[in-house]
Amino acid sequence: MKSIVLLCSAGMSTNLLLKKMMLAAEEFGVEVKIEACPLTSDVSVFAKADVVLVGPQIRSELTRLQSVCQGRVEAINIVDYGTLDGEKVLAHALRLLGESNE
Repeated sequence: MKSIVLLCSAGMSTNLLLKKMMLAAEEFGVEVKIEACPLTSDVSVFAKADVVLVGPQIRSELTRLQSVCQGRVEAINIVDYGTLDGEKVLAHALRLLGESNE
């Protein structure tokens, strides 16, 4: 099963987004493991994820995260993040995983 990690400064705002992404995944029959964690987590928690999506508030960490993570690392669209659009963020992650028909 592919893994997606949502990373933000404290892990709280991404937790809300995580719930919406899980609902969207269930609705569309997509089997993925989705986790949310703060940037202060041990790197081993997220370094092996297939996709790491970074919250807008820590976008400045992208280059560093790309160097320590094995999977794809990209920023979450600020509008999708702000509106907690789980469907769009899930679609973004699936495109990065190469599992989307879009």
